[in-house]
This record gives sequence, structure tokens and C-alpha cells, in this order.
Amino acid sequence: NVVKANLEIDNIGKRIKELKLSQYEAMVYIHKYITKNYEYGFHSTTITREDMRERINERDRSMISAIQDKMTVCVGFAALTKAIIDRLNMPGLICAYEYADVYERDKNTEEITRFQGGHCLNKIDITDKKYEIDGTYLSDATIDSRSVNHPNGCGYGYFMYHISDTKDFKNPLGKRP
Repeated sequence: NVVKANLEIDNIGKRIKELKLSQYEAMVYIHKYITKNYEYGFHSTTITREDMRERINERDRSMISAIQDKMTVCVGFAALTKAIIDRLNMPGLICAYEYADVYERDKNTEEITRFQGGHCLNKIDITDKKYEIDGTYLSDATIDSRSVNHPNGCGYGYFMYHISDTKDFKNPLGKRP
């Protein structure tokens, strides 16, 4: 499974290089590829929101399992994005993990409160002369990923938010743009 995972990451990187994509175009390609081909989900069928943090198993978080099963949670999405970017070794494109608080809206009161669990997404440092981009962005393939209701993914709703625009950003858990 590790060999297959590395082969898939290599093939994505090879395709980006064949297309001679700029740094920003590479990010667009990676986000679209991941959100169309990977689904948010758990291997345990008994997880509830209350016990999510304790019940998500290591298989749910593994990038190798994500590639094998085409399903993962936020850490798997972030790890896969980072692995592809790292493999590209593209000057002007650096990826890291970013951990964020998660907020949810109470169905009865509409009040937004902090959810007990955290969330993992990607912090992207990018310099792309073609598009005159030079900055730090947050990007979240998890929220945009495919699902039963969105079999082709949700597009680019959580793609490349400039870090200065995210300081007060609160994403109600499970809400899509």
C-alpha cells in the first residue's frame, strides 16, 4: 500500500510537471484532484459528533489508507496535499499543516460555539510571478471534498484564503459554501 500511495503521488506530480503549471496553477490542480477523488469519511460506522475525537481511528488519519480507500478525515486531506506539494519540490511553493479550532452552530439557538475537536488544513506559502501572488494562504480540501450530496466535490469554497483574511474566520462544522 505504501508503494501504491507513493506511485499515485508521483503520478500527480509528474502530470503537474508535464503541464508546466505555475505554483498557483499547481495548487488549483492539486485541490481539484483531491476534492474530486477523495471523500470525507470514517472507517467506523458508529461515530457520533460527541465522541468523534476519541473514536476516529488511525486508519482514518492515514494518508496511505486515504489513497487506498479514497476516503479520509481532515488530517488525511492535509497530509495528501502536503505530500504532493513536497514531492513537486517547486520553488516558491511550501506547504505545512495548520491546526484550527472548529465552530458549530446550535440548531435551536443559531449560536456559534467552539467544537471540542480540532481541524487540520494546509498553510501554503506561495510566490507565483505569473499571477503576481506572494503570500501565505490557508487551504482546506476537506470541506470541498466529494460526498454523497456532492459527488464531484464542492469546488473551491475553502481554497487559498489569504492568512490576513482568516483571523476571524469561523467555519460552522459541516457547513459548505
